[in-house]
Formats: sequence, structure tokens, C-alpha cells
Amino acid sequence: MQSKNQLTSIFLIKALKQFLKIASLLPLLVFTLSLHAQINKFRQGSSEGEEESENTNQETSKEKSALSPDTARTLVYTFNLYASYTQKPYTAGLHAFHQYSVLEKNKQTYASLGNVGSAVTPITFTDNSTMGMTFRKDAFNVYQYQIENIKFYELEKPFSELHYVMGKAKEQQLLFSHSQQVKKGLTLGLHARYQNSPGLYLRQRAYYATGYFTARYVLPNKRYGVMAAYLNDRQQNYENGGITYDSVFQENTESNRKTINVNLNNASNRSKNAGILLQHYFTLQRQGPSKTDSIKSQTKKFNAGRIVHTFKYKRLTTAFQDDKTYTSILSRFYPTVYGDSVSTLDSNFHTQLENHFVYSNIEPDTAGSSFPFQYAFGISHRIDKIGFTTEYQVNQMVPVYVFSAKELVTNSLIQKQYTQITPFGTLKGIIARKTYFIADGHLSIGGYNSGDYELKGQFYQYFGKKESLKRISLTASKGLRHADYFFSHYFSNHFRWDTDLKSQDYLSAAAKLEFFGYELGVSYFRTSNYTWLNEDIQPEQSQDAISIYRADAAKIFRLSHWIFDAHVTLQQTSRDSIVSLPSVVADASISYSRLLFKKALLAEIGLQGLYYSAYHADKYMPAVRMFYKQNTEVFGDYPYIDAFINLKVKRARIFLKYQHMNAGWFGYSYIMTPHYPGADAAFKAGVTWVFYD
Repeated sequence: MQSKNQLTSIFLIKALKQFLKIASLLPLLVFTLSLHAQINKFRQGSSEGEEESENTNQETSKEKSALSPDTARTLVYTFNLYASYTQKPYTAGLHAFHQYSVLEKNKQTYASLGNVGSAVTPITFTDNSTMGMTFRKDAFNVYQYQIENIKFYELEKPFSELHYVMGKAKEQQLLFSHSQQVKKGLTLGLHARYQNSPGLYLRQRAYYATGYFTARYVLPNKRYGVMAAYLNDRQQNYENGGITYDSVFQENTESNRKTINVNLNNASNRSKNAGILLQHYFTLQRQGPSKTDSIKSQTKKFNAGRIVHTFKYKRLTTAFQDDKTYTSILSRFYPTVYGDSVSTLDSNFHTQLENHFVYSNIEPDTAGSSFPFQYAFGISHRIDKIGFTTEYQVNQMVPVYVFSAKELVTNSLIQKQYTQITPFGTLKGIIARKTYFIADGHLSIGGYNSGDYELKGQFYQYFGKKESLKRISLTASKGLRHADYFFSHYFSNHFRWDTDLKSQDYLSAAAKLEFFGYELGVSYFRTSNYTWLNEDIQPEQSQDAISIYRADAAKIFRLSHWIFDAHVTLQQTSRDSIVSLPSVVADASISYSRLLFKKALLAEIGLQGLYYSAYHADKYMPAVRMFYKQNTEVFGDYPYIDAFINLKVKRARIFLKYQHMNAGWFGYSYIMTPHYPGADAAFKAGVTWVFYD
């Protein structure tokens, strides 16, 4: 039996060895970057002006003066129905740059299947439901690009960004964006994404290929503008159903993960997400010459507003395929067979065609000329189509559960179409440019969501001077909405239902306080008729109301060159048997940041950790691309630790990361989703390069 001191020594030795794997690469990388920086400096001359990036606002004044990119010349914004765009400067910050995955950049924390690009489910609760018909909360939604969220740029010179990441098992991610003003008022852009993650286990590959194009034109007098976008997003995931025996992983009897048996050997999920966006607006009031006031900023007395028309078309198609031999193991995945037990090809589609007509004089909160009372109202017309198709082979001379001589049979559910009208409106008040209140409402008439409504109110109060603004915000909403269409109607080879569900009545409230870099918030969500997939993978509604409580605290502490970044979430549900969440989720990092080589290189080295308490983690069902409830096993209560080095020289940022460096230190219990082990320790590296020409 080893003593406590011996165990501690072994632990520290392992930590040092694994961290040195990263540190050993640092001298070569630093030398290369330093040489590159000196060459650039020689070419451009020492008098080249350098502007600050947003991230350097939090660095020391010496570090600010040393960092360059001319980010203020590039503004980024996304679409909204009111043609009121909050344009933010493109930022090239170094802190947390190593968190390259979309899951790490998102405000939620997720449980995954152990591979980048695999199915995920949030473990911190946020009500992300929106008005209008939705098919389902797909387990891959977080990776999919949405036409409403793509980026537009306003700039003076061409802007390009190249981002590349490589990791263990040939993981690769490549992102490329380019935008430029081809003539005065006309800006064109394109974006491409390629992501391939084969994974450590058999049939774990996740592949994504995306491209979108943008165009924006504004007349010289700025009274008329038009913006358009086209999106094509494809995804393919091999589905292995998890490992057959958890004990093989937990006891680490096989270190070569590719030799571990998995449950599904031929299954895969595919999706294609395409969309078109077109918005144009006409401003009613002629814009006069700007006037300046050296004493105080000018405030508009009245804004006649603009008329806005938006057209959107979206089509999402998904398909699940498996060629299998029916066994007792597969009964967990296919409890019922309606067609063929040997081959399955299930697909479904959801198309949306929308037209929105709006009158609005709402301006972004950041507009210095915002006038005190703003409003918008409009109406939306939407057509939704949903259809299911399943193909299977069956001998028509015998019952469907007997398979001998076979011929191809396609069984399609007749597609259904729904038409919906939604009137909506917004009121916004601004008092002394420090007090904001916003109220808006929506009502659905006709279609699947007929009768749904939402009333929402928001209040923001700013305190202090411009240099150290403090803010308190209150938000509340009340509404009625139908469950996702998936829970009411579904048709496939192994899962079918046609149920009559009640609408969900919900109430949510939240408060947040921001001061001196602290962010403290509490929220409450209550809903009746909550709908979920139960342990039998069937839709179920709760007869009683369910309440969810959440509290958050976040802060970035800076002491000289040290940075401590922490975010803690506490949450509790009134019905853990229905909605199970870890009661504690903590994400923190500690790092040391410093300028090197005569301020040519900014380096940050540190550790990042994620921990969440034990809870009944949901299971994953590949055939429906959804997670479902289980109440027999608990997972969690395990820390994930990463070591990282972030570097920045000129417009290039580089990270080196040893992800999950503590794998195996505390045993092999790092399972986020039942039967899907988490990723082992892995070295990853990435670079982002920005060009302004």
C-alpha cells in the first residue's frame, strides 16, 4: 500500500511530465515568431502606427502600445428584423484564444460524446426557445450555421481571416472569411468552413463543410439599403452507439481505443441546412449634415423611422441510415421495428418560407444620437412544410416482421403544410442615455403554433462614469407555446407517434448586476406541460409545473501579469427525475501574460479547468438525433484540466494546448454521456491570421 506522500509525488511527476511536452516546443516556436516579427518590423519601418485591439484594453499600458491590428476599421454585425444593426469592432484578443471549439465559445456548457463535432446537450439551463414553429432541438444544432446569425462586415479595406486547428487522430479545422468593398456602398463577402474529426474510437468521425456568401449595398445618401446572404451547410456523423462494455474503458484494459467494441458498426447521421436571406429598407427621413456640440452630444428629437421588408427561406434535411443485423444489443437502439430490421434509411425535412413587413425607428443602444422614445411594429407571414420518408425492404407476401425474399418499398408520410400570421411590436425608452426599458410582444395566428404568444419586458440602468460604467438589468417574460413538432408527430422505421399535446405555459425572470468587472446574475424559469423524451424514448408531458433556479458569478481578475478568469453556475430543478442538471458547474483559468522580444511578442501561458457535479446525465439516441432521460446512473464529479500557451505577434495568433492533461490521474471515470467515454489527453495547435489588404 503506497503512502499518501508517495501518491502525491507520483501525481506531481505525471503532471510535470505531461506539461513539459508542451513547454519543450516553446523555444522553437518563440524563435520562429520573433524572427518573423523582426522581419516585418524591418520591412515596414519602426514608425508604423499601431492601434489597440479590444482585448488589450485589459492589459497594461505598455502592452497596449505594443499590439497592433487595425481592428477599428472593421465592423461586424448580424441580421435583425428592424434593420437596426449594432456594429462592433472586430477583435483579436489573446486571452482564451485556445478555446477554439464552438462549444467553448458558447455561453452554455455541454455534455458531448467525446469527440469534436459529435452530438451534445447543454448541462447549464437556458431557455433558448423562440416564437414560431420548430421541428426539434437537434443534438447537432450548436454546430450548424443559421442564416440569421451569419456575419456581415462594414469596412474600408479588404478583410481576410484564416483559422486552422490540428489535433490528435488527424483532427482538422479550417475557417476562411473574406470581405471587401468592391465599389462605394457595395460590400461582398464569403465564408468557408471545413472540419474533420475522426475521433479515437471506431466510427466516431464528425465532418462539416459550410459555405456562405453575403452582399450589402447602401445608397450614398443612406436612405436605402439592401443585404442578402446564401448559406449551404452540410454535416455527416458516423454513429457508433457508444462502447459495448463500459468496464473495458473504466479499467483501462485496452489503451488502443480503436480495438474497443462499439454497438453500431454501420450507422450514420447526415444533414443539409440551406438558406436564403434578403432584406431591404427605406428610411423616411432625409438625413441632414451632422452637427457637433463640444459640451454634450446631440440627441435627436424625432426619427421618422424606416420601412423594412425581409424575406427568408430555410430548408433543413436530415437522414439516419443503418445496415445492421438485429441482435439483443440493438434492441436498446431499435425497440420496435415497423419495416425492415436489416436496413434503415429514415429522412425528414422542414422548410420555412417567411416574409416580414416592419415599420421601425429603433436604433442600437450604442448610438450616441439615440432619441428617447422608439418603437416598431410589423407582421410576419410564414409557411412551414414538414415531411418524413422511410425506405425499407420487405416481402409483401408475408407480415412485415418476416424478411426473406425482398423488394424495395418506400413508405412516405404525406407532407404537412402550416400557414401562420404573427403580428408583433416593440417599445423602447431611453432616459438620459443611462436608463433603458424595452417591451415587446408576439402573437401567432393559425398554423401549428396557433394561439402562442409572448410578452417580454427588459430594464437596464447604467451607473458611474463612462470609464467605469456599472449596469443592472432585469428581464421578465410570460407566454404560451406549443412543444416542438417532433414530440407531436414523428414517423420512421423504429419510432412513430401521433400525439395530442397541451401547450406549455411559461414564466421566466432574470436579474444581473455588472460592476468593476464582476457579473452576478440570478434567474428563474417555470413551465407547465413540460415535454421530454422518457426512458422508453417516447414523448411525455409533465402534469405538474417544473421550476428551474440558476445563479451565476463571473469575474476576470488581473494582478500585474497574472490573469484569473472564473465562472461559476449554481442550478436546481424542482423535478430532477424529469430535468436533471448538475448543481454546480465551474470553469476557471489561471495564466501569466507578458510581452517578450522587445514587445514584438505577447505570450500567455496557463491552465484551464472545467468541473461539474454528479447528476443523471441523459442518454443519446442516434436514430432520432436527440437525448433522452435516464435515472439509473450518475456521471460527473470530475475535473477536466488543459494546459495552454497563447501567442500573438502582429496580426497572427497561435495556441498550443494539451487538452485533458489529467486523463487517467483519477481513474477512468470521465464519461459525459452514458457509454461514450470522454476524450483522452491530446495535443492541439491552432493559428489565426488576419489580413487587411
